[in-house]
Amino acid sequence: MPRDLERSWCSQLRGRFVVGARGREIGVVDDIEIDPASWVATALIVRVDASAVSALGLEVPFWSRARLRVPVDHVDEVTDIIALRMSVDELSTWVFDTE
Repeated sequence: MPRDLERSWCSQLRGRFVVGARGREIGVVDDIEIDPASWVATALIVRVDASAVSALGLEVPFWSRARLRVPVDHVDEVTDIIALRMSVDELSTWVFDTE
């Protein structure tokens, strides 16, 4: 896990843009999943941007939003944005929720 995702950073990650390995915008960090025993971030919950919905092959109702659960092991870099090691195409199996 990148050191940037230690618990002191968790509150600062919400709202940051998330991009895939090829630089395509995926969405925004909506929440962070924390292991209650260790207080370490285990996954980012990413609210998928409307432009990435079709790339993920989703059919989401107009009033809904898709969310991805991205394990922190797949985070490549954290700066002003969060860059993943995977492209948008590779993330399609990770959609876990539509609001």
